[in-house]
Amino acid sequence: MTDKIEVFTWMRGLIKEVAPEKKVMTVYYKPVPQDDASPPVLPNSTSSCLRFSRFRLVTFLVVAALAIVFVTLSCLNGGWDTRGSLCLTPTDPVLLYNQITTHSPLARQVLPHCIIIGVRKAGTRAVLQYLQLHPDVAVAGYEVHFFDDNVNYSQGLNFYQRQMPYSLKHQLTIEKTPAYFHTLKVPERIAKMNSSIKLIVVVREPVQRLISSYVQLAAKRDHFPTFEEKVIDSDTDEVNENFKPVKRSLYYIFMNRWLKHFRLDQIHVVDGDLLIRKPFQEMFRVETFLGLEHKISKDTFTFNRTKGFFCLKLDDELGKRTKCLSKSKGRRHPEVDPNVLRQLRDYYRSANDLFFQQVHRRFRWS
Repeated sequence: MTDKIEVFTWMRGLIKEVAPEKKVMTVYYKPVPQDDASPPVLPNSTSSCLRFSRFRLVTFLVVAALAIVFVTLSCLNGGWDTRGSLCLTPTDPVLLYNQITTHSPLARQVLPHCIIIGVRKAGTRAVLQYLQLHPDVAVAGYEVHFFDDNVNYSQGLNFYQRQMPYSLKHQLTIEKTPAYFHTLKVPERIAKMNSSIKLIVVVREPVQRLISSYVQLAAKRDHFPTFEEKVIDSDTDEVNENFKPVKRSLYYIFMNRWLKHFRLDQIHVVDGDLLIRKPFQEMFRVETFLGLEHKISKDTFTFNRTKGFFCLKLDDELGKRTKCLSKSKGRRHPEVDPNVLRQLRDYYRSANDLFFQQVHRRFRWS
């Protein structure tokens, strides 16, 4: 036992030599006179401004959660605006021209409520562009070709839905693929997706639509045959039905397929010729068909004498400007032999009458 005490004493002395004991300064606090109403200042207390108590933290979190809930409920009919204001409403001008993006936590992709199914070269792009003016409409920016393309169709409706624009709850989603109208399997496929969907078909005077289709094809090729050479069979001098654009102006053939799967009141027929001359009048009818408020103003349209058709007057975040259809639209038509024009009109006359009977409407086609 004595040996252990001696060893302990020796180690204690060694530690003192290596690390000498530091002197500790003792601070004596002198009481400071306090007012009776003031609480006493305790030594060694932490400043209250540097502390964040659990109570304060819980209070902050509760208030923040309530604020988020309140703002979300207030914006249920709109979306977040990253440009300044707190949230968007259906009448907010920032929603015009289909500028809803993934920035909005309330925006989502849904299957279309309406499809513009055709007809090619009749004015489908114009209808879609005019519908973009409406704040309650979201349109797909390109032709999806889901129902007429077997590869796309095989990928299922989830794939199709991902091709749709982001939209808000109050908006109608619309896509346009003119090839749908004349493709055999499309009516049945769309009906399987939604048998109550609304459809828009745009038609023009058959000969004028045929010429527009020819002009588009000729613009893509060098040394393309003349219009007369394409539409008239040189061996028989009859209308060349093997030229696809000729058959696509026989509207009654294709409309018959659609009426097997959809009621006539689900299909709105737009007069493409009147759409060129009086776009406001035709778009008013489209808004009515879709159950939309009439928000596309007559003053929005302005006639462009150079192009020969109406353009749009826009006033948005990009400033005041005029927007026309692309250069591929409104191409100049060639002069056609009057005898060929007469032959084509005779060829389409009976087909037009059948179409008028189908849609319960007559168009002013000579």
